[in-house]
Amino acid sequence: MTDIPKPDGSKYDSACSGSLIAKKWIITAGHCFHDAARNPVSGPVPYPTSVLLGTTTVDQPGVTRNVVTVYQSPSNDIAGAASPPSIPRRARSSSKAP
Repeated sequence: MTDIPKPDGSKYDSACSGSLIAKKWIITAGHCFHDAARNPVSGPVPYPTSVLLGTTTVDQPGVTRNVVTVYQSPSNDIAGAASPPSIPRRARSSSKAP
């Protein structure tokens, strides 16, 4: 996530982890999506946000997708983030056991 606003008008960059739970849905911590006053937000993502899929570290190759919408849990620090549904599946091996 880049250009996250602070109350003083400055901005900062951050990162959160999450898990792909469906073709276009990522579950992550709710505090990852907030306004300048640190209030949780739901709906269109308020600053540029992307997810890196298919890897466990940012220095390994993966598939990057933009996050377009976030939905906060009303009672827990959990959010569902929606990404366009074009997340590719990993290629399956075509070799067969002898």
